[in-house]
Amino acid sequence: MILYHGTSKENAESIKRNGFSSEYAGKNWGSTYGKAIYFTDCYKTAKCCAGLSGEVLTVDIENVNYLKLDKDYSPNDKKHIREIKSIIMYVMINSNKNCLLNYNENEYIFFNRFKYTIIS
Repeated sequence: MILYHGTSKENAESIKRNGFSSEYAGKNWGSTYGKAIYFTDCYKTAKCCAGLSGEVLTVDIENVNYLKLDKDYSPNDKKHIREIKSIIMYVMINSNKNCLLNYNENEYIFFNRFKYTIIS
């Protein structure tokens, strides 16, 4: 599955050298929702997250085991933070899923370990 990750140029270079790190997960957009790594299947969305001086990484993720959200949630949705956090905690503790998926917002939120290849 090809997905995109928008980040700063410095972070992109670090990810290319060292891979994604759970140590830095959730430091920017996702800090409200815990340690997770966010991807999108929309290049324009990733570019927006990267900002004017940032970079978009193209990532091929293997064996995606996801849980589709029933509602239209977004990381910027402040009204449902508690509900989103409880869903994330459920996935992390009680499930073999490694990803939450929101089709409407093109968001993929990965937890724990997952196999990937950085294409660019």
